[in-house]
Amino acid sequence: MAGTGRDGRAELSAGVRTRGVVAATLAVLAGLLAPLSLAAGWTWTQLSDTDRFVASYSGLARTPEVQSLVSGKVTAVITTRLGSLGENRFAQQVVADTVSSVVASDAFAGIWEQTLRISHTQLRQLLAAEPGAVAYTDGALQLQLQPFAEAAKQRLIAAQVPFADRLPTITATVPLVELDPQLVAQARGAYRSLELAANWLPWLALLCGVGAVVLWPNKRRALIVVGAAVGLFTVAFASGWTPLVQLAESAVPAALRPVASVFFNLAQQPLVSPTLTLAAAAAALLFTGLLSARGAAS
Repeated sequence: MAGTGRDGRAELSAGVRTRGVVAATLAVLAGLLAPLSLAAGWTWTQLSDTDRFVASYSGLARTPEVQSLVSGKVTAVITTRLGSLGENRFAQQVVADTVSSVVASDAFAGIWEQTLRISHTQLRQLLAAEPGAVAYTDGALQLQLQPFAEAAKQRLIAAQVPFADRLPTITATVPLVELDPQLVAQARGAYRSLELAANWLPWLALLCGVGAVVLWPNKRRALIVVGAAVGLFTVAFASGWTPLVQLAESAVPAALRPVASVFFNLAQQPLVSPTLTLAAAAAALLFTGLLSARGAAS
């Protein structure tokens, strides 16, 4: 009988250890999946929701970096299309001043939103394999300059600049992202996987956290470990954002890096609030477990 009792206690102890190991694994998974769900949700929104993308980045039209980029590109294109007249310094100055007035006007914001919408729609159609216009030309996603050039052309005509009315339709573009056509299929697969991750990772993180608390023999310790795991991975996620942004900026063409820097700084803003909320939730779990343990000890 004594042997049977010892065997029973050994089996019970082994079961408790097994539950502890499984619970600890779930706690670590909850900590890892929680910030990953934030990243997946943010990335999915950036790629799939054109309206939200335009609303988030329409403010870039007021930044000096964007205005300088568009002014320089459109001025260069128009003076080139003017032929020999465009080589005249006076004509160049007139074009530059006209383009600058367009960029400084209230109409520029509307044109910028239109351009953002076109470029993002093309990218979404490419990744989602939606029917529509070809989303890339010569291996690059393009920022269309035609709306800006057309607005400048109309002002040149109004100013009675010679031959301005004979300028052809300007279809110049600025390459935003270099695309390898051979990798498009892989990009589309990643896009579909990202959709699944954005929809399911938050639930998986929650289930892992709840599972860790349910399975752990000591509930107070479970709260401490889950809170610590979520907190540590959230801090790692927040700390790793800056190097990732720097890496992304280095992949952008040199001429676009000033604009890319402003873009990525603006892109971080939607992540600040959910990251702080997740950190606060982790702290709440951690301190609840610590206070419960202290109360039990006293």
